[in-house]
Amino acid sequence: MNTQLRRASGFAFYNTSLYDFDKLAGDAANLAANLRNFIAGFSTNMKEVLDKFDFDNTISKLDEADLLFQVLERFKNVDLHPDVVSNATMGTIFEELIRKFNEALDENPGEHFTPRGNLLRQGWQPRARP
Repeated sequence: MNTQLRRASGFAFYNTSLYDFDKLAGDAANLAANLRNFIAGFSTNMKEVLDKFDFDNTISKLDEADLLFQVLERFKNVDLHPDVVSNATMGTIFEELIRKFNEALDENPGEHFTPRGNLLRQGWQPRARP
C-alpha cells in the first residue's frame, strides 16, 4: 500500500489526510487540531522527519499567540513545490521562519536549531572553511 501511495503522490512520501491548506483555513476555530490531523496523515518516512522539528509544540505556541491562522494563510499562498524551491533553499526558509516565530513568541534567540542528523539525511553537506 505504501508503494502505491508514494507512486500516486509522485514523491517519496504521501499524505492521507482529508485536509489541504484551503480546508484548514476554512475551519479557523479548529485549526490547531486539524493541522495536527494533517501532519499525522503523512507517511511514516515523512513523520520521522517532521517529529524532529517538534511541530506539535510550535502549533501550540502559535495558536496560543493567535498567530497560527496568519502563518497558515501565508504558507497557503506560496508555491513550495520541489520544482520551484530546492531542498537547500527550503531548509534555509524553514530555519528563518522558526527563528522569526521564536522571536515573535519572545523565546530565547538561537533556542531552535535543526538537528544535524536531519540536515545530513536531507543531503546537506558541511563546507570546508577556507
